[in-house]
Amino acid sequence: MIEHYSYKIQNAIQKELFKANSSIKIAVAWFTNDLLFQPLLLKLAAGVSVELILNKDDINCSDDNEVDYDEFVKDGGILRWNNTKQLMHEKFCIIDDKIVIYGSYNWTNKAEYNEESITIARQEKGTIDFYSDKFKKLSEKYSAVIYTGKSYDNDSYKISEQFHESHTDNSTTNSINQSFIDSVYNKGKFPSHMFDISKAKLYPTIYLEFPKLYFYDEIITPPDHPYFPNYDTACHFVGKNGNILFLLEEQYFAPINDFFFTDYKCVGDAPKWEHTDRIIWLKTDGKWGLYDKGKRKFCIPPICDDFWNPKQDFTQFVIIIKDKYGVADINGNIVLDWVFDDINIVGHDLFRVKIDNKRVIIENGQLK
Repeated sequence: MIEHYSYKIQNAIQKELFKANSSIKIAVAWFTNDLLFQPLLLKLAAGVSVELILNKDDINCSDDNEVDYDEFVKDGGILRWNNTKQLMHEKFCIIDDKIVIYGSYNWTNKAEYNEESITIARQEKGTIDFYSDKFKKLSEKYSAVIYTGKSYDNDSYKISEQFHESHTDNSTTNSINQSFIDSVYNKGKFPSHMFDISKAKLYPTIYLEFPKLYFYDEIITPPDHPYFPNYDTACHFVGKNGNILFLLEEQYFAPINDFFFTDYKCVGDAPKWEHTDRIIWLKTDGKWGLYDKGKRKFCIPPICDDFWNPKQDFTQFVIIIKDKYGVADINGNIVLDWVFDDINIVGHDLFRVKIDNKRVIIENGQLK
């Protein structure tokens, strides 16, 4: 099926991007439209593979460009730059290897106001094969910039020293080898490939056609925070349609997430905790993740079976994954990998951990 668009092109592309379930491949000369870029970050957070091929020039690399390619790469996207003198003038996108978007339209802010057009080809094998082959050749021509952080697919670690009861020698009183702590402490961001919420049903994006009209069975405001009952503000509004929950933008009550979630918990809605009014724990597909409303992305992906945070610190959380305990912070950094049998957060960067029925104190990544 072939569709042609010369009006509201940005909207048409957004809709197709939100429908992606497995992969998005984009080759475009210039990309400065953040409204087309943000759906790519959302899809990365949902486990979709996203690849970009762009010209590395003064337009894409300008300080005025709102598109944050570093964020794209850190979130797990694959970016290929054309560093050659030859202009890469392609303008196409392949979605799930089933849909191709192509035409004169560059993904820039300016293009939305030009005389432009695109064609969307669905299940057109000849067209899909042509552009897939084109993308493959471009991929082989330009080297990729990818995030090289540690893969967390294998969460098994071996302890190389046994616990010693003697307290006369500091070198033998450690219940865990220091090298073991070094291997699990502060490893950086969660790589996007390690989680997948593609099974979470996407809500139809029909509401995008009606930017000022939103209808819900119920609007939910959170109760008073248990730790701050006198802190009078509703930091998060949730719309409910049947059993489906949505986070709402506070002024227009527009949905800000394109996936279902079934439960939510506020963090620390108090002024002394910076940014905690912006983040919220969401449960989707049976797993918990920490969602940043401002960035519209998961800072802790929805892979946690459970979590909790102590009353004294809303910036670090104990997370439980496959019956193992770890610690992550409010920015999505992994502080302690999930290899322990139990963890108590005593203070900021101060933890009491349990492994092999023995306990030890870890402070700033060092055994105490």
